[in-house]
Amino acid sequence: MKQMNQIQKMLFVSFLIGICLAANAMANQTITKTIALKQGWNAIYLTVKPETPDPDILFDKTAVTQVLTFFPLRSPVQFIQDPDEVEWKKAGWHRWVTKNQYESALNNLYEMLPNQAYLIFSSEDQTLSVSGNPVLPSFDWRPDSFNFVGFHVDSLTPTTFAQFFASSEAHVDFHIYTLHNNHWKRIEKPEATNIVSGQAYWVYCVGGSQYQGPISLTLPGSNNNLNFLSSISEVNFEISNQSPDPVSFSLETFNNTEGSDFVPISLVTYSDLMIPQYTTLTSYSPNESIAPGKKVTIRLAINRKALVNTEAFCLLKLTDDLGDVIYIPVRAEKLIEE
Repeated sequence: MKQMNQIQKMLFVSFLIGICLAANAMANQTITKTIALKQGWNAIYLTVKPETPDPDILFDKTAVTQVLTFFPLRSPVQFIQDPDEVEWKKAGWHRWVTKNQYESALNNLYEMLPNQAYLIFSSEDQTLSVSGNPVLPSFDWRPDSFNFVGFHVDSLTPTTFAQFFASSEAHVDFHIYTLHNNHWKRIEKPEATNIVSGQAYWVYCVGGSQYQGPISLTLPGSNNNLNFLSSISEVNFEISNQSPDPVSFSLETFNNTEGSDFVPISLVTYSDLMIPQYTTLTSYSPNESIAPGKKVTIRLAINRKALVNTEAFCLLKLTDDLGDVIYIPVRAEKLIEE
């Protein structure tokens, strides 16, 4: 019996070590987004899954006192409201306030989600830092309705609204509103207005639309990450150009430093004789742009023998010359030999 207890203890310790190793490895998929909040109402958009999604924890010791978000129903949103006039008890709206307010008993917003827009009230100017795992862009456009959305764009050189929606007939009228001094204001010059990273907007969609942006990704399997299972050493994914102009792009590894959690990724190309050639991937920019309406296939390989831990994680950062940014989660399993 004592021997069995000792074995159980050893198994339990091994289990805990495995969890710790996995947690440390997954840290390689974590980035921190900083969002400047002004005193009053702010419209923000999360592109990461927060490590601490509970608003009680996420906004603890900050100046944030209230958060509103809208989960679309079947009926379209036909109007724009100023934040102070939002009927948060109306179907579709969810709200969180700090525990020191008596209204907190009516809170129905319990988790901050990625690819979701929020109205945040801050009692003072501050910078909000949110750490978490980035997610792929995803739009579920409600037809003939305003949509409360944000965008995955570069914080320094973002695309304009006109560039982003250039190929979308459902958005050609550019009925786009931004929050300015606690009031929603229509963007009058979309061709000269850059999308702000981390900011949310009301965007009207005419009819149905599946538009996902100037570039879109098609990943294998669940289509939300690149997963090198123990039986898979090479994977393909596609980058499509949905814009009316040629688009150049670059692909680089992110949070993939040498060490026990390193993911040994290689770019696979082929010679004229179709012989595969493997080049360690750090940064890749093809010589030719993607033509409008065309797509390219990227093939990546994993050097499984170079994996140290049972599994390892990192990110790929995809950027185009318009100012769009997409982070692609990567997971690799080490082959366990019997």
